Amino acid sequence: MEKRIIRKPELFNKIPLSDATVWRREKMGDFPRRIKLGGNSVGWFENEVDAWLAAKSADRNPARGPERHSASQNSATPEAPVTGRHPEK
Repeated sequence: MEKRIIRKPELFNKIPLSDATVWRREKMGDFPRRIKLGGNSVGWFENEVDAWLAAKSADRNPARGPERHSASQNSATPEAPVTGRHPEK
């Protein structure tokens, strides 16, 4: 199996995390480690990043789905309609 290396721009197109967050997760062991390519160049094995994404996707609980609450469940008073203007004082 050929391992393809992806650089930062391609990595950030795949994952919605900042550079600092990727670095922190690497240090915690919660993201694939980068490899040094020379000088200031780094990359990641694409298959490792894809496996990390697949694991994150599997962590979701698809049977349950997102919980939704109606406005009446969230507060005791009904919400005012949103008009885009400030309320009269």
